[in-house]
Amino acid sequence: MSHESIDDLYARWQRNPSPVETAQLCEALRGGRRPDLVEIVGTHASQQGDVKALLAAARMYVDSGRLDNAQTVLVAAGRIAPREGEVYRWLGDVLLRRGDAERAEKVLDKALEFGADRAGLLPLIDRARALVPTQQAAGPTAVAAAVADAAVHGRPVLPTCATTGDRR
Repeated sequence: MSHESIDDLYARWQRNPSPVETAQLCEALRGGRRPDLVEIVGTHASQQGDVKALLAAARMYVDSGRLDNAQTVLVAAGRIAPREGEVYRWLGDVLLRRGDAERAEKVLDKALEFGADRAGLLPLIDRARALVPTQQAAGPTAVAAAVADAAVHGRPVLPTCATTGDRR
């Protein structure tokens, strides 16, 4: 495994911004350490039309908290590869983080139908289903807050927490 610095990867990418190099740089930029490069590389990935680069850009955007950008990139990837389970898996994750549990559940079911990793997908589907009543009762903001709270505290979103708002 390479331990190149982000600056080295970026320099290499500038010389050859291929989809493979773009995906590698996106993966290295996950976590939002370089927002300036996230913008540049994400924009480029969006224009390449390569599903692997788009998925890498979406993961980079998710990790940087740029959910609007991630959703846009994933919708573009879905147009290119409408039966790619990983596109739907990540789109469902983004929708859930944005507070749309109802749509997330449908998209995640589609990911399962199109062959995304079942083991990684089932907890997301369960989380989306558990949060549908929260969305119906309190709206998308409450869903997004429950997902964010669970992520911060490293625990699953349970139906009792999702429907009552009780996070003791």
